[in-house]
Amino acid sequence: MAKRTHALLGLCVLVFPLCLVAAIYWLFFLQNHKTLEDDQKHVTKAEKQTSVEFSIPGTVVGYVIGKRGGNVRQVEESTSTRIKFKAGTADDKIVVITGRPEAVARARAAIEATIESRLKPDEPNTVSMVIPRCAVGRIIGRQGSNIRSMQRETGAQISINRSGSGAGDENVCTIKGSDTQVQMALQLLKEAILQITGVDGKSEAVVVPLETVGRIIGRQGSNIQRIQQESGAAITYDQSFSSNGEGRFLVRGTEDQIQEAKQMLVGSQTFATPLGGTRTRSDVTKSLAMGELPKTGEYFSAFVSAVERDGDVWLQEVGQNCSELDGLVDAMTSAYDSLASTQDILSRVSVGTLCVAPFGSDSSWYRAVVENLDMSIGTATLRFVDFGDTSVVELATLKSLRPEYLTLPAQAVRCSLAHVKHGKNWSVHSEQDLSTLAKCCTWRPLMARVINPSSIPPTIELIDTTTDEDINIASEMVTLGHMEWIRDTSFSVKPSMFTYVPLPAVGSVFTAFLTAVRNPDLLFIQPQGFQSDIQMFTEHMNKLYAGSQTMHAGAQTMYAGAQTMQVSTFAPGDVVVASSDDQSWYRAQVISYAQGDDCVLLCYLDYGDCHRIGTHMIRPLLPQLMDYPVYTVPCCLADVVPCGLTWDPAATKLVQEHTFEAGQGIPLSAVISSYVETENGKLAAVTLSSEGQAINTLLIKVGLALQQGKTTPATLKCEEQQHED
Repeated sequence: MAKRTHALLGLCVLVFPLCLVAAIYWLFFLQNHKTLEDDQKHVTKAEKQTSVEFSIPGTVVGYVIGKRGGNVRQVEESTSTRIKFKAGTADDKIVVITGRPEAVARARAAIEATIESRLKPDEPNTVSMVIPRCAVGRIIGRQGSNIRSMQRETGAQISINRSGSGAGDENVCTIKGSDTQVQMALQLLKEAILQITGVDGKSEAVVVPLETVGRIIGRQGSNIQRIQQESGAAITYDQSFSSNGEGRFLVRGTEDQIQEAKQMLVGSQTFATPLGGTRTRSDVTKSLAMGELPKTGEYFSAFVSAVERDGDVWLQEVGQNCSELDGLVDAMTSAYDSLASTQDILSRVSVGTLCVAPFGSDSSWYRAVVENLDMSIGTATLRFVDFGDTSVVELATLKSLRPEYLTLPAQAVRCSLAHVKHGKNWSVHSEQDLSTLAKCCTWRPLMARVINPSSIPPTIELIDTTTDEDINIASEMVTLGHMEWIRDTSFSVKPSMFTYVPLPAVGSVFTAFLTAVRNPDLLFIQPQGFQSDIQMFTEHMNKLYAGSQTMHAGAQTMYAGAQTMQVSTFAPGDVVVASSDDQSWYRAQVISYAQGDDCVLLCYLDYGDCHRIGTHMIRPLLPQLMDYPVYTVPCCLADVVPCGLTWDPAATKLVQEHTFEAGQGIPLSAVISSYVETENGKLAAVTLSSEGQAINTLLIKVGLALQQGKTTPATLKCEEQQHED
């Protein structure tokens, strides 16, 4: 028994260590196997992750991220991805998306869809149609309820601007949005018009040169009324249409009526000389288009073909038309040299007659228009429309201009140098120095840029780039003492007989609205608190001028014998009353007028904006309206100057974008820092802020302005001349 016990104990002593070793090994094996499985799972998971990078416009990053990151967080949660942004180029940002491949693709698609929806409205399709005035109220609805409903249903922007062409029974409706949105809105509007009036709203637009608008409309709307009666179509001049050198008429009716009206509108256009003056002609069967300058802000190559005694210059744009003009002169010279002295003689000559004539001792023949006649000695003063120079020619020398030589537009355009005026020492020597600087008639090109196409004549910047250092012609004329720098206040001549609404003291913070922006050196503000006064004044004025049949007794007396102001009374600085696109009457000041023209360039005193208005829409100012103050005040932005010699149009656009919403001025915080002396008195230099952002500082931040007192090589010369002035 004892031996068995000892044997069993010996076996246990031998087996136990072996079991212990086996157990330890088994535990170690299980632990390693679990770790291996975890590693394999981690590797599998890592293999399924991917990362994608792509660029997006920097302007939409904030929209993609959303308020407090809401948009990007929603995309991350819905796609189980991680989204980050990092710096890219100057204009772009890099988006980094991490996650499973299919999730990354969904997240990228969501971001790109967001960007597309943001960018698409920046270039909307815009369509205009006319609406009968009797239907406007019901289409808009009480407090705009109907038109807002249409906008919500279609997604399009719909606005109705009142404008009249003399008939006064049409309104212009502008629709903006995608093609689908615009078509849906058009359909809803047409259905509403048909329901209200029983007449379809089909319309088309006719675009014409701006200088022909007055003649198409006619005095007191007589011509446009005749076209409407003969064609059966309704025609409205769209004053909301903005295009360099063009105007637009909207025609509504049946297809036949529209086509007939369009033909009559085009046929009503008459010859308009490029002189900025008389626009008449003796032979209405002939017409010659005016030359046009490139868009504002674009530099182009040009010849100076003539210089006027008052310092204006005549430009020919360098390009294909130059060779066409040479060919035209050669063809005319060959044709008219072969004629007998009795052939192609003008049967009738008057101011404005188009003709062909030689220039001085030059043996070539050139197109010209008669500017003046002296029948006592049988001579005519001619303006050569392709060059701008003048010459006195015997009447017997003039030849009739054949129709085949009318195709090429007049090549010379009269312009003024921007931002300068005649100095006290202006003389014939000044004209000679300007001719030399501008390389007049040497056919050596200068670089030109249109500054203000609306002024008469348009203002330009001229630079000679043929020397080692660029020469600004206006700046050089100032250096020579022939001209003086001026601030760009040509549209705000202050009538001495009016007072202006008071502005707070320097340093005081007040709320104001911008009503018009010429550039950062000339903008117009209305202090808050006068809006009810303006409304009451406007209502009072409209009662006085509410049509000739219901005109106030005082107005009837003043209008006796002259329902509209005589042409001879339109002189710069005259204060009148003029109708606007909303059919209301406003005080306005004449900026410029060309004898014989049917339109006048006006500045609305109480708002500061400028428009060309038909003479039939202008009335004399009643004396009692002079007792009211002017409700807008001309100002300039404080402590900023342009980066170059002139303001970049983008600077004006930026100011407008931050001070206007849907065409209306928004409340701004304003502070007057000082007053700036100009030829028209003092301008308040103001700092304007919108939603906490100072617009003055913003212009500097984005590189569209310099802080006053700081210069760059490009602006040093200009600022030195301004300081000397």
